[in-house]
Amino acid sequence: TTLPTWDEYMREALRGLLGCEAIVLLPGWEHSRGARCEVSLAAELGMRRCTIAEALSANIADEGRR
Repeated sequence: TTLPTWDEYMREALRGLLGCEAIVLLPGWEHSRGARCEVSLAAELGMRRCTIAEALSANIADEGRR
């Protein structure tokens, strides 16, 4: 089997993004062409965006309320 091209991968990634409420940004995301596309689309759609550190501390805070 052949690996997907960047275009094919991004089409699939963007389809998946449309089903999300928020995205989590990993360190160095600004150096990734694909991540920049995803962040741009998420911003246009009004989706929440946060860093991995913010997501992890929010998750820890949520677990403390259970």
